[in-house]
Amino acid sequence: MDLIDFCELQESELKEHYHLYAENATDNFTIELSYFLNNHKTICNRLWIEELVSWLVPMLFAIFVILGVVGNVLVLIVISFYQQMRNTTNILILNLALSDLLLLIICIPPTAVDYAVGWPFGKELCIVVQYLIHVTVYGSIYTLVLLSLDRYLAVVYPVQSITIRTVCNAFIVISITWVLAFTSCSPIFFLFHTKTVSSIKTNEERNVCTFNRDEYSHIVEVTYQTTFFVTSLVIPVIAIISLYISMLHRLWRGTAATHGRGPARDKRCVGQENKRRVTRMIIFVVIVFVLCWSPLQVVMLLKSFKLYEINQTSLVAFQIICHCLAYCNSCLNPFLYAFLSSNFRETFKKSIFFPWKRNNPSNSPINNNHIPKVTIKTTNINEDGNRITNLGMQEVIQLKSM
Repeated sequence: MDLIDFCELQESELKEHYHLYAENATDNFTIELSYFLNNHKTICNRLWIEELVSWLVPMLFAIFVILGVVGNVLVLIVISFYQQMRNTTNILILNLALSDLLLLIICIPPTAVDYAVGWPFGKELCIVVQYLIHVTVYGSIYTLVLLSLDRYLAVVYPVQSITIRTVCNAFIVISITWVLAFTSCSPIFFLFHTKTVSSIKTNEERNVCTFNRDEYSHIVEVTYQTTFFVTSLVIPVIAIISLYISMLHRLWRGTAATHGRGPARDKRCVGQENKRRVTRMIIFVVIVFVLCWSPLQVVMLLKSFKLYEINQTSLVAFQIICHCLAYCNSCLNPFLYAFLSSNFRETFKKSIFFPWKRNNPSNSPINNNHIPKVTIKTTNINEDGNRITNLGMQEVIQLKSM
């Protein structure tokens, strides 16, 4: 009778089988029988969690990867190939999609294998994966800070920020963000390693990728987790909240200031409403990110202070749920864009159902090459609330005198 068979027995049946099992026990079974009898419920709950997690978590991660890769690649396509989608806000959204893809493709699959069979990839890949996980967290949260700053400038300083909120400047600050993220995470190369543990289910040894507590003291772990928690969650969230409080005050106050009649008032109303829609979408993206990542961040911080002991089954299950929730965030953003932005929604449809129209400026079946054309400058307000000036060719019909 093995451990799984024992877990299926009731407490009264356990005592009846105790002596029978003791006579036939092998040395490979390392748990003392008396200890097992006294902790039957806890051990069996841990066993069932380990067995459930070994297939459920990898399956969930696979779903996250499939949905996330498809959704974020679609975001890259619509921003890269549709000219009307190229503005500072969407360039930052594109960077957020790249960060999610990095996590989905490089980090999540090895972690799924770790949950299923342990870590078979060695110490080097363990360090690389942990390093990239931390980098993507920094890249994502500070991209959200930049998006919030972009919204703040667009609302509070709509005219003055025109020369600042350019696509070129967006790429510059994105590059700086990634350089800082890759640099600040360099201590990860020294703090993680692989460790051998025993499986409750099979009593076999398996490697896990974890913090190197064998070489570094408890103070180092606390310092590392606290620094990461403050710099990747507390400071960015405070900055984002401060920007949105100031911005929303100005945004809603602008509604009262929009008075009068005529085309000028209508244009102001359209611009304000467009800004509200984009701002609302970014706020939802920020809220979802914080809700998904903050539980895992808090758990890891509490564990470093030894305030979160995983000897309780419920706490083990909660930590796994937090891990799944954090990784789930990488596949949610494209759905938020489609749900909250009519511009993204329509462009998604065009990209999926009419990809051949991607670079076709005119869908007219009539060939009008013989008609004289002149260059006309037009100014429109896009969904971002910015004024976009386009130079286009306009057909001119020449009327002959009678």
